[in-house]
Amino acid sequence: MPNPILVTGAAGRVGAVGRTVTELLLQQGKAVRAMVRAEDERAQALRALGAEVVVGNLLDLDSMHRAIAGCDTTVYYCGVSSASPVGSGPNMVDLSENPWSTGDTTAGVAALINEGNVNANAQPTGQDTLNPYGSPAVYPFQILAGSSNPLVGTGLTANTQITASNSIVSVPIFDSTIDSTINDTSTGTIPVTIVGFLQVFINGVDQYGNVDVTVLNVAGCGNGRNLTGRAVTGTSPVPIRLITPP
Repeated sequence: MPNPILVTGAAGRVGAVGRTVTELLLQQGKAVRAMVRAEDERAQALRALGAEVVVGNLLDLDSMHRAIAGCDTTVYYCGVSSASPVGSGPNMVDLSENPWSTGDTTAGVAALINEGNVNANAQPTGQDTLNPYGSPAVYPFQILAGSSNPLVGTGLTANTQITASNSIVSVPIFDSTIDSTINDTSTGTIPVTIVGFLQVFINGVDQYGNVDVTVLNVAGCGNGRNLTGRAVTGTSPVPIRLITPP
């Protein structure tokens, strides 16, 4: 059985983002884990649709660990203001262990992309790389396997073109003009307004936690404020494409 996709706020009213995402994923035959705040008739309705239901709270770290365990994807509310009442919209970030201030960014990114020689004054080694000599007429980005790629030595050779890489990640973008209190010393659980997502290729990280990336794709949504019409939340229906597959 495939790993489930986690949807938070899944017990929202009919037509709400979490409930709609859950229904759409189930209609596509995806395994869905729907997180709800309480066992009630809405939770039973989600089970009847075919979702796995778990009870959790975004402010309860242990319940979130249980909800996320074994999942492939976490679905965020995009375009929902951090001022929304907890339980019906805001995204919460847990900065109890702030990677900016602990140095965990360097260790975590280096481990993810299999980078060696983490030093701002030297060329990183081992990680997958983008081919700077690839022909844009064919497709914009070619990825070459690094010498520390786990598949090297099992039939794949270094510098061979590959189509999947741990160096490709998607990250949410929050609105710093609204959530201006977040900085490199922030702690605790904080609501944020996610306004979009970036898909990037991580070229490397240095010992100071500075991450060098190349943007591959971007998708945007509103920040839920200053609307002239009816609010629309969720991921952008027409993401901007900056990469073309071969």
